[in-house]
Amino acid sequence: MRVMAAVHRCGAASLILGIACWAAPLAAASCPAGAAQITLDASATEPTIDNDLTQPALQALAGGAHHQGRTQGLYRAEFALRSRIDFARTSQGDGACVWIEKLAVELAIVERKIYVVRKRRPGSCAYESVLAHERKHQAVDDALMREETPLIRQELEAALAALPPVAPVPPTEEHAARARLATAVKAALARALKTLDAERKVRQAAIDTPLEYRRVAAACG
Repeated sequence: MRVMAAVHRCGAASLILGIACWAAPLAAASCPAGAAQITLDASATEPTIDNDLTQPALQALAGGAHHQGRTQGLYRAEFALRSRIDFARTSQGDGACVWIEKLAVELAIVERKIYVVRKRRPGSCAYESVLAHERKHQAVDDALMREETPLIRQELEAALAALPPVAPVPPTEEHAARARLATAVKAALARALKTLDAERKVRQAAIDTPLEYRRVAAACG
């Protein structure tokens, strides 16, 4: 199982995100920046079922240590966080004010697939017992999505609230100002992904216990 890195699109063009120091304001004048509007959507595709791989082929896909080399089924999926930032701008004296007006984020589970080894044919007890086990891994991801969505929103709200007050910058610094704001969003999303990934590993590992393996093996007598 892998977790994808976040994908960021800022306005119509991608930004090169780097660490930069906050530019000194042109003057003490304040900018009329409002709070960013944050939207967060969650979506998950239904896993497709693959019943075509032989046991050696499935083992190669899963890795040698998986199920101690006797893999009969496998669940694979990726979490992705995608974001789009809409910036607002207004002139202020000899400079410009730039801030995040809208932040749209999508948390998705993509490329979901459940593999059942070829020798276990659909409709058989052997097939259904392995599929039921892999569905437990699917259920873990579904539960995590429901739980993590509001937490990610809180993370983003806190990150934006912690930004320095918006101050005018010279026109030549507008691109850098956008990049700094996008970097703050990127960092918040990276923290959220790291937290999600750590919890996911713990919960998924809890499914694959020796007791569960014995239960699946004995399910069909």
